[in-house]
Amino acid sequence: MTENDQERQGTAKSEADHLTKRVALYIAFHYLLPVLLVVTLALALFAIFFWWWWNVQSIGVSREAALSWFSVAVSVVIINSILLVFLNREAKGTLRQIEKSSSDHYEELQRYIREKLSPSIHVLNGKKAIRQEATVLLEGAPEEKVDQARYITYFGAASLGPTPEEELAFKEGEVEDVDNHPAVTFKGAFYKALAAPEPVRVDRYLQLFSLEAFRDRSESQRSDYIRWLTKEIGLLKTHRWYTLWDSKRALPFGSTRSTIVTRQGFLDIIGTSKDDKLSGVLVRGPEIAKLIHDRTIDFLEAAKKKENLPRDIGQCQPERLLKLENDYKKRIEEIHKTKRAEERRGAGQ
Repeated sequence: MTENDQERQGTAKSEADHLTKRVALYIAFHYLLPVLLVVTLALALFAIFFWWWWNVQSIGVSREAALSWFSVAVSVVIINSILLVFLNREAKGTLRQIEKSSSDHYEELQRYIREKLSPSIHVLNGKKAIRQEATVLLEGAPEEKVDQARYITYFGAASLGPTPEEELAFKEGEVEDVDNHPAVTFKGAFYKALAAPEPVRVDRYLQLFSLEAFRDRSESQRSDYIRWLTKEIGLLKTHRWYTLWDSKRALPFGSTRSTIVTRQGFLDIIGTSKDDKLSGVLVRGPEIAKLIHDRTIDFLEAAKKKENLPRDIGQCQPERLLKLENDYKKRIEEIHKTKRAEERRGAGQ
């Protein structure tokens, strides 16, 4: 459940709480109040009994009559106490049922909106909400009941798995429930789709850095890129249904926009995984998802120059990425050497 859903559920629960209070007031007014009045009357009779007991001689009332009034008062108190306990138990049970029913109806309505209403649009704010909805999208891909191939397509990096900082926090025990962390559940959904009994084709369209573009990036982004590239090499070696497409028309690594598309919907993401203010739009609906998927690929494949067409880096070509990784690392060494030489020249002056 995303933060937006939790907020809406909180609103629904507050309305349910308001309804619960009204029901409680109704029960109190129609049942508890009469019981309390009778108990008050019984206590009053109990008080009168003591007054009579001490003044029985002066008012001429026999002790037998006083004891009778006392017995009546005690009986009323006991009976009403039993009724009050029973009524309190029934009232609590009724209120719990009302609260559970309102919560169940809200979740059922949310599920109906997700599954039946098409298209539906959800605005997402925050990294947690983005990861949660992306996880739901990926988890649904292997379960799609379609005659054609199932797929998950990335346009851009859309790296929503654990960041290096989060992985370090996991190792040092700073996060209590690691297995249910949104980054971990997203990563699990991704690998689960790749290992599904019914094949799910996963394609990623991205513009790989040229050596010149790589040189112009910041040091932290170069490190992130090398780390991402190493992960991609591992995916290409071990998963036959995963394909990386190098396209000059696609978004490069580190872009502020990326998209994940399945047959049931697409998630457009604004920002990177390191951005805590990540936001996006989730659109559910097979027709619009198919339109976004097909038209984007058509655009990428419409390049007139051969070198601008998407290049399939599949399972048979991870060595090309490995060569690129080595070239990038060499370029990093050259950059560091140049930087050190400039620092020495500056110190000599």
